[in-house]
Amino acid sequence: MKRKLSPLYLALVCAGLTGCGASDKSTTTPAIEPAKVYSVNFIADSNVDGLVCADANENLVCDSGEIQADMTAGVATLSSEDVALLNSYYIVQSNDASAEKPMMKYLAAAAVADNSNVVLSPVSSMVSGLMLNGIAQAQALDLVATSINKQFKLELPTDASLLQSQDGLTELTTKFDSMWQAITATTIQSPALLAAMSQHLASWIGMTDEQRLAFAQEIIGYASQLNAAYPMTDTGITQFASDNSLTAATEDPNFLGQYADYGLEKTNADNTDGHAGFSYQKLDSSGGVLAADATQWSCVEDLTTGLIWENKLADSSNVQDKDHLLIYIGDDRAITQGEIDEASCDDANGICTISQYQTHLNESQDKQGMCGIKDWKLPSFDQLYSLMNFASVDAGSDGVEMAVDIKYFPHTADNDYWTVTKSVENYASFDKSAYLWTLGFNRWYMGATTSYSYCLSGDDCDYPSALPVRLVGVK
Repeated sequence: MKRKLSPLYLALVCAGLTGCGASDKSTTTPAIEPAKVYSVNFIADSNVDGLVCADANENLVCDSGEIQADMTAGVATLSSEDVALLNSYYIVQSNDASAEKPMMKYLAAAAVADNSNVVLSPVSSMVSGLMLNGIAQAQALDLVATSINKQFKLELPTDASLLQSQDGLTELTTKFDSMWQAITATTIQSPALLAAMSQHLASWIGMTDEQRLAFAQEIIGYASQLNAAYPMTDTGITQFASDNSLTAATEDPNFLGQYADYGLEKTNADNTDGHAGFSYQKLDSSGGVLAADATQWSCVEDLTTGLIWENKLADSSNVQDKDHLLIYIGDDRAITQGEIDEASCDDANGICTISQYQTHLNESQDKQGMCGIKDWKLPSFDQLYSLMNFASVDAGSDGVEMAVDIKYFPHTADNDYWTVTKSVENYASFDKSAYLWTLGFNRWYMGATTSYSYCLSGDDCDYPSALPVRLVGVK
């Protein structure tokens, strides 16, 4: 019987030969391309020995399976065929740590480019900690550089070249190492701890080792707030609505799920330190805690967010007056006469701008800063919004009902307040102005607006805005 060969069979047979009917018995083995190897070079202080790794899971520990290499005398190289190497955060893990509790020494952000040189240092650690907590790199670089320059009288760059800077930072390195060891001795290391260290650098950098050891617990507290996203306060609403009332003391079973039955108003309704779920304490001019019934105070600390707010005055002759109007200038340009005319100052030598007012508070109390804070800032919108008390019916010193705890913030302007948060109108406007979010606390029309502009240059500044501020700081 003759077997009939199918076309598929013939095709498979031919595929295994040099060529159907070919007489050449030689074969050619195709060249195998070598695998691409990616590398990142690391530099640290020459006294640093340890284990460098690409921290793929961002837990600040060199885990088994992560790309690793030994660092000796501050030098190491990581290499891998996996391009993910270039997109990871990196840590150097100290040899001094035990296997039970490995301790990260320094952290750095992704190299991105092959064969990059990455410096592992306190600067890279603080910048990376901020980035891992949602801060954009440009903002993180500016925050860390500005703080270091101010404390050490340096002129470090505020762009990405900051991460390569090593000169003049010996004292910072010593103090950072001491602070980090004090913190991680009692808690699990995390990027939030580094972010909190960065934000509070002005406070701990001048401390002794003993003082830093005590302050470590405060850093841990601030970090816990960062880990919980933004530590917002609550609404202040403690009453319920029903079919015939808006101020019922208990929830109507026909209208379940109302706000007064949730949040801090439910779990922390203690009016001794602020209305309902709000929790504040008064501070004197040096930052000392005062009694809740104190009649004079300089600042208010929000115990929920950790933020410290300046207390305003009702004194038109004082620059801390609640109605003192200031101009926002985003750079170092000179103020224009049109801006001076809008602000609450007589001439350019007065306190006309937010920057001038910041300097005034930072240098008060014999250069120690009001309430011991030397880095007063214009708050973000979220920060200022955290003071909003939607249930308040109390009147401030103007006799106007204000949506804020008047027992702690009696002198609140019946006006909109500047924040540092830019609005989308920055990108939609056709003029040479830019816009910031503002927030008003008048109970009857409280809310936000983006209609206030600031001038980008003095050449075209026809409509400058002047508003009050309430600056914020942290210990």
